[in-house]
Amino acid sequence: FIVNHHCTHLPADGSVYFTDTRGYHTALNGSDQPRTHLVAALAYPEYQP
Repeated sequence: FIVNHHCTHLPADGSVYFTDTRGYHTALNGSDQPRTHLVAALAYPEYQP
């Protein structure tokens, strides 16, 4: 996963990851096995960037 030009490996181990995607970001599956990505938007009014 790449966020703001920083590459991070996110293991496909069933974990859930949260990230701020308002900046430059991308993801890829470097495996030959299919993978499902579930994407959701969370809103919470008390958050002030």
